[in-house]
Amino acid sequence: MIGFARKIAFFSVLLLCLLTATGWMLGCSKTPLAPPPVNASDEFPTQVGSEWTYEIHDLVNPVNPDGSANFDTVRVRIQKDTTLSDGRSGTEWVFIRKGALYDRHIVLIERNRVAIWREKELDSTAVDFPLYDRKVWSAGGRLWGDSIKVIGVTAITVPAGVFKPVYAIAATKRTTNLEDIRIIKSWFVSGFGYVAFERIYIRPGYHVEEQWVLIGHNIDGF
Repeated sequence: MIGFARKIAFFSVLLLCLLTATGWMLGCSKTPLAPPPVNASDEFPTQVGSEWTYEIHDLVNPVNPDGSANFDTVRVRIQKDTTLSDGRSGTEWVFIRKGALYDRHIVLIERNRVAIWREKELDSTAVDFPLYDRKVWSAGGRLWGDSIKVIGVTAITVPAGVFKPVYAIAATKRTTNLEDIRIIKSWFVSGFGYVAFERIYIRPGYHVEEQWVLIGHNIDGF
C-alpha cells in the first residue's frame, strides 16, 4: 500500500508540474483570438442519468496510520431536471459519498453561461463559453471564487482514460485578511465534463487539500 501511496503522490506532483509548465508557455505566447460564440447547452453535460465516479485523495494526510493510501470515492450523477422558485430551469446534481448524499446543487445554463446554484448562496459562474487560453471571467457568488481563468489547454491521463483537449481552469478566492482562502483547479472536457479537480480550503482551524481524479463514467460518446 505504501507503493500505491507513492504513485498517488507522484500523480499529484505530475499534475502540478503540468500546470506550471503550461502557465509558463502561455506567458511566452501571443494572446489567442477568441473562438466564435457557442451555446453552453452544447458544451456542458445536461443529460439526466449521466454519471461520473472520482477517487478523492487527501493531499494533507495522504497516508493512513497503517500505511495505506488515504482516499475515498464519490459518485456524481445528474439526478433530474428541476425548476427553481424564480422560474429558472436547470438540472439537479447529487454527490454520493460512502453510500450517502454528500452534496447537492443545481446547474443552470443560460446562453453561454453555466451557473452553480446552492441554497442561501448567490449563483457562481463555473464556466463561461467559449473556452480558450487565458480567458478570464467573473465568477460571482462564493462557490467558485472571485474570478476564473483558463490557464492552459492540454491532454490529461487519469484512471478513466486519456482525454484531450482539456481546459485547465483555476479559480481563487481570498478574503482581505487572508483568513479564508479557496483555490479550485479543474480540468474540463467540452461535451463530457470534469476529469480532475484540486480543491484547497484554508481558514482558521480548517485546512483541506483534495485531489479528485476520474476513475469511471457512463457518458455517451466517450
